[in-house]
Amino acid sequence: MSQEWNLEALRESVRSTERRYRRELEADLEVGWIDMHSHVLPGVDDGAESFDHAVELLHEAWEGGTREVYVTPHMFRNPFDNFDAAEMVDAFGRFAEGLRELAVHHVTEYRFLRDLKIHLGAENYVSPEFLTALAERRVLTLGSTRCLLLELPDGLVTKAAESAVRKVVDAGYVPVLAHVERVTAFTRSAASLERLLEEGAIGQVNLPGLIDPRTFEVAAGHVQSGRARLVASDGHDLAQRTMRLDRLDEIPGPRRLRTLVEEAMTVQPRRIFELHRAG
Repeated sequence: MSQEWNLEALRESVRSTERRYRRELEADLEVGWIDMHSHVLPGVDDGAESFDHAVELLHEAWEGGTREVYVTPHMFRNPFDNFDAAEMVDAFGRFAEGLRELAVHHVTEYRFLRDLKIHLGAENYVSPEFLTALAERRVLTLGSTRCLLLELPDGLVTKAAESAVRKVVDAGYVPVLAHVERVTAFTRSAASLERLLEEGAIGQVNLPGLIDPRTFEVAAGHVQSGRARLVASDGHDLAQRTMRLDRLDEIPGPRRLRTLVEEAMTVQPRRIFELHRAG
């Protein structure tokens, strides 16, 4: 059994799980926010602690207008023991089946689940384990796209980051750099981020980073300059790191910034993911 075949089998397993989740949920999906970075898959990292907790997070996201969610558990990063893409596919399959059961058999209470489209992805920490899995094509992209969400270690020197991004591109993927407003190298020099974008990467900012006064200037600069074309919740819980995306009125600055943020949670992810859909 070749590694390439394994990759395709994994992708088809993810697509099959997503189709099975949607099969009995035939309500028309209204247009809403697309949250392409969240930690709602229960019990695998520092996000949702249980299935019930995950359902609460999804309900809060839905209340805030989100209609599409990418589940992106931490991978290749300690202390989370998530180094096997197949295990994440299995965990997602169980999660999706549980959501389907609620939506089908408890229609009144969980009607909102019919309005949500859910995909599997991963937040891939750039580590030796990740680079090995990348070389063997054992990595999870964002849903059925070629986009690979990357978390850069804060201490990673610029040259090492450039090398990692090139390896991702050479492997046929599109690197999406998570929460660029939090990466020290990028806060010190936007040019270091721009070099990665020139290699083919796409920047992503967390919505809370645009609200927090400590990170607003950097985060807003990335969005306004186009260095960050995607905005997401990076939601983990119901308190400090929520999945609500209906917080545009909390973002200071000009109206143009809020318009760009809105596009980065609707139009931009739709365009990017369609352009880079896996064959």
